[in-house]
Amino acid sequence: MQMSERKEAPVSAHGYSIQELGTLAGVSVRTLRLYDERGLLVPKRQKNGYRIYSEADAARLQKILLWRACGMPLARIGELLERHGVDEEEALQEQIALLEERERGLRAARECAERTLENMQKGKKMSSEERFHGLKEAAIEENERRYGGEARARYGDAAVDAANEAVRSMDKDEWNDLATLEGRIIEQLKAAMESGDPSGAEAAELVRLHAAWVQAHWGKSRTLTHEMHVGLGQMYVADPRFQEYYDSRAGAGAAAFLATAIEASDI
Repeated sequence: MQMSERKEAPVSAHGYSIQELGTLAGVSVRTLRLYDERGLLVPKRQKNGYRIYSEADAARLQKILLWRACGMPLARIGELLERHGVDEEEALQEQIALLEERERGLRAARECAERTLENMQKGKKMSSEERFHGLKEAAIEENERRYGGEARARYGDAAVDAANEAVRSMDKDEWNDLATLEGRIIEQLKAAMESGDPSGAEAAELVRLHAAWVQAHWGKSRTLTHEMHVGLGQMYVADPRFQEYYDSRAGAGAAAFLATAIEASDI
């Protein structure tokens, strides 16, 4: 039997065992192990390797579960826990604002789906504008679901909200141009990788296209600097989701190549 699967003895005389704390908090042992692995709740270990949770650990777990109940991503929770003197009320207000933003996106997507179903049942067709509006809201909601937590932790709520509004304000031509640009970036990434030179002409064009794509998403609320661009490239390599996006479309090592090209560029 593997070590991670063995049962841990109760140690309530000196604290809580993992089973005891899980029962007390209403969470699974697997969840507590995950929090340990992520560095969110790291208990002391006895000589035999068993976890032992203190009252302070229990209080920390209560915070984690409160924020999780509010839909806060683990990455964001970890950042808050590491900040000394964090204003928990302010953090909850930020999360409420995020949930409200997601709620608006979900509501718009649901309304679009309901109108589509109703029109199908009545034999009617939706207008192009209705379909387009629903498509944008669904894209915003999907982006929030997948990357919203990390983006808000890195850039702040105001920047992410402004980026969402920039997408909402796009007309059909701008939206289609953005989709076309995304495809061009992947093709240019392939060409730059074939050249093997992250500082060459192919790579420079790749960086230019990618910068234009990022700026289009950000809108007029902020200007992409080289430092910001480099930070994005580093995030692409560090985050498995972004790495998978580029590597699956342009080949293994694509995310790393893009990050290197951005860093080597003066754009």
